[in-house]
Amino acid sequence: MMYTIEQQEVIKASLVEHLVLVDSVAGSGKSSVLEGVAEAHNNEKCTYIVFNKEQEIEAKQRFNKKVRVSTTHALAYNYVIRQGLELDSNNKLIESTDMFGVSISRPRKLGSFNVNTIVENVSDREKEKVVYWFEVFCKSEYLTIDEFCKVEEKADKRKDLLNKYFNLMVRKQIDVTFDFNLKYLQILSVAGVIDFGINVLLVDELQDFSIPMLEVLKHINVKHIIGVGDKNQQLYSFAGAVNGFSYLSDQNPKYMKLTQSFRVPTKVAKKIEIFGRLYLDPNFEFKGTGNQPNTHTEAYITSTNSALIEQIELFHLQRKPYRLTRSVASIFEAVKVIMYLNKKGVYNKKYSFLNRGIDEYFSGKTKAKSLIGYIKTEYSYHIEIQAAISIVLKMGNIRLKKLMEEAKLNEKKVAYKTASTTLATSHTLKGKTFSKVFLDSGLLPKDEILDTSINFRTIEEQEALNNLYVAATRCNQEDKTTLIDQAIKYKLKEKYDKSH
Repeated sequence: MMYTIEQQEVIKASLVEHLVLVDSVAGSGKSSVLEGVAEAHNNEKCTYIVFNKEQEIEAKQRFNKKVRVSTTHALAYNYVIRQGLELDSNNKLIESTDMFGVSISRPRKLGSFNVNTIVENVSDREKEKVVYWFEVFCKSEYLTIDEFCKVEEKADKRKDLLNKYFNLMVRKQIDVTFDFNLKYLQILSVAGVIDFGINVLLVDELQDFSIPMLEVLKHINVKHIIGVGDKNQQLYSFAGAVNGFSYLSDQNPKYMKLTQSFRVPTKVAKKIEIFGRLYLDPNFEFKGTGNQPNTHTEAYITSTNSALIEQIELFHLQRKPYRLTRSVASIFEAVKVIMYLNKKGVYNKKYSFLNRGIDEYFSGKTKAKSLIGYIKTEYSYHIEIQAAISIVLKMGNIRLKKLMEEAKLNEKKVAYKTASTTLATSHTLKGKTFSKVFLDSGLLPKDEILDTSINFRTIEEQEALNNLYVAATRCNQEDKTTLIDQAIKYKLKEKYDKSH
């Protein structure tokens, strides 16, 4: 395979450097470069960490069969759940053997940790807080509950319960969670008890990595680590992800760049580069290409799940074939829960925490005029629930029920899988490319965000701009939107006005 000069330099660096971090613009052939890295190392003892299951399936088809491909959760699952590795009080690995002296280990069981797990005689509200702080701890850099509680005063009030249930998971006495899965892999890695058996670790989507896995990267016994990603595609801070390029800066990495996009046409790339320098990074580089495949595909991209649902309805009215990047069930899951809130409570375990609010409303502990109004106020911190409430209040149950039924029928059609048009939020489009992209107006950040300088934005404000960048860079032929132009003109007009 032919590589650009930038790509060749990355491959060369991977042979001599311990940690190489490659900031790669959208469509710059990250996977191809990592293939080249693996080949340069003869594909021996290489593990490739990908973002999700879909990318894992695709990578297994592309990479040499000697290269192990895994998601972060699957990597942790092998050691934490399947092998059930466990440390004693001195952080030494507990190793049991059978009567023949063969090492054995009892596995853990993956499940959930919710208010029903907690048996103590405390209020449901208090149980919710224990569950919340347990999740926050598992996503943090801290190795023990005690360390964590020293910096989190509200968690410190629940320290005894947090310690109890974490240790129950460690000792395999209750089901463990996905968050515990990664946290305990971090603890095992720092203790140095795992032999990962690899020489080269390839890491994708480094801009949206969990803190526990970044701590694993700091402590894993491996000769070469090559991390790739696009720092301007960071979108998952709400789920606890952080930018690995910044987080690993104390590990003396060799920073490199891939600035050539093989996806975006030159005309569109020029606009993206201007937008990037104005809103993402003053030194932003984004080169386009003139060789575009004619794939005849298009995407309608929204910033939120609510906007996506409205777009689905519009396509039904237009009788236009489409496909989705997620199942209809997952798109409407939270919405369906809100639609059918009633005295009997919520049976979906994922949202069973709402039952406390439901019980309080029907027991007269609040003067709220409606159940949905009380849930909206009581769970104001929960982004997904708030979004679901908004769409239910806007569209109503009858309209949404009809829409769900139509969407499920559409999902079963043969034409669904072959449709040339995709409807999606920008969060679900990693690695996707289309001939044309149509961007929902909601992707353009509010004026106050456009007005805020790069150094003073919150993570949420920055990700609003990243969202627009991600959506626009899905295009490989034609950009059917003026949102990028609007953002550029807004900033340039601001500078012009100030200079006069």
